[in-house]
Amino acid sequence: MAFLDQLAPAQRTPVRMEGLHKMRVANAGTLLSYLGCIVPGMKPANAGLVSVAIRDTAAVWATAILPADRATILAALAKADAAVKDDETRNNLSSIETLLTAAK
Repeated sequence: MAFLDQLAPAQRTPVRMEGLHKMRVANAGTLLSYLGCIVPGMKPANAGLVSVAIRDTAAVWATAILPADRATILAALAKADAAVKDDETRNNLSSIETLLTAAK
């Protein structure tokens, strides 16, 4: 993360590292909540709005999500993908999946 990269080793205190960890766990929860909004029967336009918002910020999400949480996010992406019928939303979800899978 950018914040961590800016800290000198002496500034990477246990308190800061724990706070950073909590923030990253919260990020995963937020992204899961957003993906959970895409449900069967949702109007395609609304699913598209949610998916494009996540897609547009996916590069940030990909680096903010802990590797241990990525499988859960990818499962939620698959569930959202199964809930939609339009290609635009599926393409958005696929873009998010690609970034999360490639993230380090």
